[in-house]
Amino acid sequence: MATQSWTGNTSTSFTASGNWTSAVPLDGDTIYFSDASTNACTADCAGQGAKNFAAIYVTESYATADVGTAAAPLTCTADYISMRGGGTLFLKGSRGSSLLNGSGASINGTATVTLPAGDYSSVAFANPVTGSGYILELDLVGEGVDGTDVHDILSVDDGSNTVDVSPAPSSTSGPHDWAIYNDFIDKVFVYSGRVVLDALVANSANRAVGLVSAFDGTTNLSDGKFITLDQHARGRGINLQVIVDSAVDQLTTVSQSAGVLLLSASVTTLNMDGGRCELKSAANLTTLNMRRHSRFQFNSSGTITTVDQTDGQWTYRFNETSGGGTVTTATVQRGVFDTGNGRGTLTMTNPVNIDGQGVRIIADVDKAVAIANQ
Repeated sequence: MATQSWTGNTSTSFTASGNWTSAVPLDGDTIYFSDASTNACTADCAGQGAKNFAAIYVTESYATADVGTAAAPLTCTADYISMRGGGTLFLKGSRGSSLLNGSGASINGTATVTLPAGDYSSVAFANPVTGSGYILELDLVGEGVDGTDVHDILSVDDGSNTVDVSPAPSSTSGPHDWAIYNDFIDKVFVYSGRVVLDALVANSANRAVGLVSAFDGTTNLSDGKFITLDQHARGRGINLQVIVDSAVDQLTTVSQSAGVLLLSASVTTLNMDGGRCELKSAANLTTLNMRRHSRFQFNSSGTITTVDQTDGQWTYRFNETSGGGTVTTATVQRGVFDTGNGRGTLTMTNPVNIDGQGVRIIADVDKAVAIANQ
């Protein structure tokens, strides 16, 4: 596989060979955007969807130039993406080329699909929720469960030539033609500049991005499926901001130690060791763990199931909706828990558990807050 570097010698087009050191990047190539002195790469970026690049690097020397545009982002899959430039990387996930394919897939009316005898060791991997291994999907051509042929692959058994999938195929007919795809972007690292990431993949039930790590600049997750978001600053993190729009789904784990996180999508677990997070729109949060000097603002009409606050400040004061939000269980060991004067009514399903010293509870004058000492 080759390494291609952008030169921009002839135009702004991704598909012009004269803009690259030797040729237009192909499937499996590594790409460097390190020179925009002549032209930035902003044209013909959307037509790369069938390519799975090994890595994409936008370097410091690409200065303030952009890659792609908001209307036509760079559309591809990649194993690794690094953003260190000062401009904007407009990126969209896609379906790449198949890793394996064939005919004769047998469906037995269960979540296990039997493939023809062969070597499937190259796609054997751990459950994608853990973030390890490939993030794959199985396309059973013509099976059509829930309007799509696509299924998440949860595990691969090379010895028995079987794959466990979700959702379970609804059809027992066949045999079917099949293909296994590594459709998605595995890792994105943002060190500076701005990244706008639309990870929505048509006809895909799977997760589109395994890991997004933001260290500086602005990262906007606009659509699609994600597993893990890490937000940690290099230095003080003054310019670090992550925006997660409401169209994002299946975001499993978010870890934040610095910067600002504007969260309009539901998350399973949010671990805060610093920084400020604002839960917005109708987003839900299953578990919130607050430590150190973290600041959390509840501006959602959704539900936080569990709050475990060992330090920091939790605030319900500037709620955006008149309907209000709900907290099922909250345990506070230290810091401030402020249920103040939001526009809507905050519903505390259970009393606030006080489990430590140095706890300050703030409530509006006309709103009672039940407290339980542990």
